[in-house]
Amino acid sequence: MKVINLLVLLVCSGVATGRGADDSRLPEGFTLTLERDGPVWKATCQRGCTWRELRYECRDRPCSVIVDAHGVAAAEARRTLEAPFAFRVSPTDDGWEATRVRGSSWTKVSWGCKLRMFCEARVDEGGVRPGWI
Repeated sequence: MKVINLLVLLVCSGVATGRGADDSRLPEGFTLTLERDGPVWKATCQRGCTWRELRYECRDRPCSVIVDAHGVAAAEARRTLEAPFAFRVSPTDDGWEATRVRGSSWTKVSWGCKLRMFCEARVDEGGVRPGWI
């Protein structure tokens, strides 16, 4: 009976923390608002970044970019600074999708924009939601 109680306690402890082996690398957190307007990416960081606002314009066509705690760069660029979070943002027909590089609980999130005047979303380590919330 003691063995069963110990197993139940261990299982419940693991469920209560909700942390996996890879979660030890998660940052304290980040929150930013991300917007795509054709070939232009804009972001405003509310927490977890060394920057406040950024803008990146793709020259010839819409392109993918890497956004991290230190800024933004073309997806092909080599970053030299290790950042606590990073994700690749790629255009879609009606918005964008982001793929985790590191520092978030999600693997991939996306956002579709039906109305251009509200075409922004808030992204954090837990996911994505409308930018005005």
